[in-house]
Amino acid sequence: PSSLRHERPASPTVLQARDTERAMSQENVAHRPLELILARNLLTNISIPAFLADNRGGLVFYNEAAESLLGMPFQQARNMDPEEWRARFGPFDSARERIPFEEEPLTIVLREGRPVHAPLYIRSADGELHHIEVSALPLATSEETTGAIGIFWRTEGTLVERECRPVTMSLEAAGLS
Repeated sequence: PSSLRHERPASPTVLQARDTERAMSQENVAHRPLELILARNLLTNISIPAFLADNRGGLVFYNEAAESLLGMPFQQARNMDPEEWRARFGPFDSARERIPFEEEPLTIVLREGRPVHAPLYIRSADGELHHIEVSALPLATSEETTGAIGIFWRTEGTLVERECRPVTMSLEAAGLS
């Protein structure tokens, strides 16, 4: 009968997009810009630790690789407000002090709409500090910044494994002279 049509199976990309959309709706996440939905789908499928934030700096998602480094599944962290996140995970400088909010890569990306790269420390759920490099970039429409992606990776071990020394750079080398 004509009501029994053979439909072509969906491609893996379509299935992943459906899974991402289903997961976001199951989390009761408010309506999100398309850029955040697509970015989440991308982060789900990469093997490097990465997170996604909305335009207010709120955590939207982090992937399995980030879960492994942070020591906490996203499902446990997803309801943290930005201040709770900062207190628990950082970022921190080499003196174990929290980096001021205005100097955090995510803040710069969201306020200035430009990519940022920085070395810093984060604390995993077990309390261990890890030196990482982070690259953050804005997600934007032609009208506004809708969020940011941060991609990070561990470098040279934990703080207790490395010598702590401040990083200094001349104004000329930083391009500020």
